[in-house]
Amino acid sequence: MSAERPLVPPGLGLAAAVVSVSVAAPLFRLAEAPPLTASFWRLAFAVLLLLPFTASSWRHWGRYDRRAWGITVASGVALGLHFALWVTSLFYTTVAASVSLVTLQAVFVALGGHLLLGDRLSPRGWLGVLLATLGAFVIAAADGRLAPDSGRALFGDLLAVLGGVASAAYMLIGRRLRATRGLVEYVTPVYAVAAATVLLSMGMLGQPVATGLGSDAFVVFVLLAAVPMLGGHTLANWCFRYLPAHTVATWILLEPVGAALLAWPLLGEVPSIWVAAGGALVLVGAAQTVRRGPARGARDVMAAD
Repeated sequence: MSAERPLVPPGLGLAAAVVSVSVAAPLFRLAEAPPLTASFWRLAFAVLLLLPFTASSWRHWGRYDRRAWGITVASGVALGLHFALWVTSLFYTTVAASVSLVTLQAVFVALGGHLLLGDRLSPRGWLGVLLATLGAFVIAAADGRLAPDSGRALFGDLLAVLGGVASAAYMLIGRRLRATRGLVEYVTPVYAVAAATVLLSMGMLGQPVATGLGSDAFVVFVLLAAVPMLGGHTLANWCFRYLPAHTVATWILLEPVGAALLAWPLLGEVPSIWVAAGGALVLVGAAQTVRRGPARGARDVMAAD
């Protein structure tokens, strides 16, 4: 952590980051656009908003070798798949269920680090994996029994889980790159590749790029790029300079709570008691998998939404 005193209290910045990432799911639903279309424009506008800040990044990009670009592209493809899967899930199941299940990304990061990178899980971490998995089963069981269209809801739940897997892959692939590259230097090409991945998916599935979209939709797309993607994640990364990584990562796990609370008045979605209970188990379990102290994997457990 830095010893310098920031102009804004880090705790206030962290609270703003949590609120910022929490608005993503409700905004996607309010856009009233096909899910891949909304995902593409969110990423595309994020890249456009970042371009004015890339002056010092161009010389670094010019020094990348084939391996560096390959890892960057792999990270962007994983992020694009995350958005394609997770945002689509929002149109099949509730915001509370979708955002709770995609939070399993923290568990997948911990398991991936344990199996692939030598970041051994402690007994507390394994307990977290068990609790989060149990919570996912509770949400799926609730949607299977209580949802008006159970098959549709379960399909959305599955897409959210797969979106969490893709998000974990994005974090695991990029963890070492983020340690050696500046924030704008890293995220700008990754977001660009993610946008291209979603655009390719749109072509394969026949979803329109802009056909039938009104100006209101593009206002929401710009808000998605500016608030949850740049505001939320940029603030979270800024907070890492002043607060312990596990503190930031654990607080960002409150995103499902904020998203569910916002979906209540904005979308009229009241979570069932079982979805709320399952979501609580996922959050508690995910929080247990966040490494404490200076462990190198801690900062990677952060929402990718």
